[in-house]
Amino acid sequence: MATTTPRLGLPRPEASDNVTLENEQALIDAIDSAAAAQADLDAHVGNASAHVTASERAAWNAKETPAGAQEKVDTHANRTDNPHSVTKSQVGLGNVDNVQQAPASRTITAGNGLSGGGDLTANRTISLGTPGTLSTSSTNSTTAASHTHAVNFPVTSVAGKTGAVSLVKDDVGLGNVQNYSIATQAAAEAGTSNNVYMTPLRTRQAIASAGTPLDYEEGVWTPRFAGSISDGSHAYSLQVGRYIKIGRMVHCQFQLTLSNKGDSVGASFVRGLPFSSGSNFGIVGTVRIVNADLGSGYYAVGLTVNSHAVTILLRKRGQTEDITIEASGNLITNSTSITGSITYFVN
Repeated sequence: MATTTPRLGLPRPEASDNVTLENEQALIDAIDSAAAAQADLDAHVGNASAHVTASERAAWNAKETPAGAQEKVDTHANRTDNPHSVTKSQVGLGNVDNVQQAPASRTITAGNGLSGGGDLTANRTISLGTPGTLSTSSTNSTTAASHTHAVNFPVTSVAGKTGAVSLVKDDVGLGNVQNYSIATQAAAEAGTSNNVYMTPLRTRQAIASAGTPLDYEEGVWTPRFAGSISDGSHAYSLQVGRYIKIGRMVHCQFQLTLSNKGDSVGASFVRGLPFSSGSNFGIVGTVRIVNADLGSGYYAVGLTVNSHAVTILLRKRGQTEDITIEASGNLITNSTSITGSITYFVN
């Protein structure tokens, strides 16, 4: 029985088969139909994408083998030198310093002359022991809880004395000073002790108990012209005043010089006293008036005080004090100057 070839499937007769012309023709037709045409062969040979070139073959052969790739992966995985330069911030440790931590078993021990210490699982304090007493024979030394220092400049003499020196007040320049205590308030007020010292406070208390006035004050005030009916307004080229107050008594001095007499109405007052006067009215002071129109036959005799105002008094020549009058505002000119002093009492 005839078989076929494995590649083209051509009939292959057996020895017992009769070969006819038809069989030969059929075989030739089968070969012809299975054979490639020359054009097909040429097209296949010219198709570069259908064939592996020499360079492609070299590149393909150079590709990593599975075994080689595994070896490289294993080598990279075993590296400890941070090949990708990963930073501490990238792993959530940006605030951690690159310092070695102390082991829990680490301790700190206080040396001689110190106390404290212990293991470093908690904060520890090192304290200085109580120093020993220094003497001329002290040395630099420590004990478990104390220490001393050598004294390199011992005192060899004081005021010409050597050894264990005992000083007296003459040795320090106080030979004439008595060893008195401070007086009590009762002793200061009594004023009979002669073996105590007085402080400023005790002196003040003693003076106050004796009835001597301690209320002393001095200062400045600003005098000003004014009328008894209307103060008016004035301009000044000089306007000064000073006072001294001792207890209830007030002594004032002043000087006023006008540059514009203004428009006051009534008797001429000097206002602005530093303290309001008491009930003792009628006290007379001295006064000097320059560049004023006093009126025919009148001259300035003095000042009197009433409440916060100083009144200027005039007297007519040849008359008695009983007809002293208050100076009118008309006496003031644009250049009047008044200098005066007066003493009065406050309540």
